[in-house]
Amino acid sequence: MQHACKEAALSQIDKDQILEAIVSPREWEEDGKRYKQLISKEPATRADVSGLNELLNEQLTLRQARPDGICLIRRELAEQCFDELIRQVTLSEAERGLLLLRVRDELRMTLSAYQDLFVSARDHDPRKTVGKEIMAMKQEYTAKYDEFASAVSRLEKEKQDLIRTFENNDQISKEERESSNKRHHEEFQFLKRINNTLKQQIDAMIDPENDIDPVIAAYESIPIKQTRGIWKYTKICKEGEATAT
Repeated sequence: MQHACKEAALSQIDKDQILEAIVSPREWEEDGKRYKQLISKEPATRADVSGLNELLNEQLTLRQARPDGICLIRRELAEQCFDELIRQVTLSEAERGLLLLRVRDELRMTLSAYQDLFVSARDHDPRKTVGKEIMAMKQEYTAKYDEFASAVSRLEKEKQDLIRTFENNDQISKEERESSNKRHHEEFQFLKRINNTLKQQIDAMIDPENDIDPVIAAYESIPIKQTRGIWKYTKICKEGEATAT
């Protein structure tokens, strides 16, 4: 009798451990009190199994799980359903539930290994490596292009400024040349008239048969230019006395 009670106690301890291994207890605090929720120990009936199937189909439809291929939603619901089946089997026979728990853990480890292998292969994919290098080169060349475009824009602006400066200086130089040429031309004409006047004076003085007073003939009226002033004409000759003929 004592041996049977001891085996029952050990069996109950094994069931509790297996149930906690299936789904870890959930703990939280609320209103200053600490709560702990354990997996249900209520045995399942045939109706519960049928309801589990209906609930699975309902959740698959409600959460819009994919019917085939890789689907995280379908996988999550299948894992929850499998955990519930392990719980039901464990409550009726602990050894069988422990075996199913080992199978579940092995499947999870295998799936995790495949995921790590996939990530490792994806990270070491030569095409992806080349793609990264191409993207890096593209970004580098794009940055250089933007830098060169900025430099070209700056040089173009400087070029326009230099063109405007050259045009302004050329216009100023042109105006100065025109003003200088005009001044030189006026001075040349003035000196030319002076030269002609002096030549006429000399010719009159050399020719004795000329009865006309050379001073009157030569200097009847000549232009005199004031210093930085306007032109004016004035008589510089002295009139002679009148004689009877």
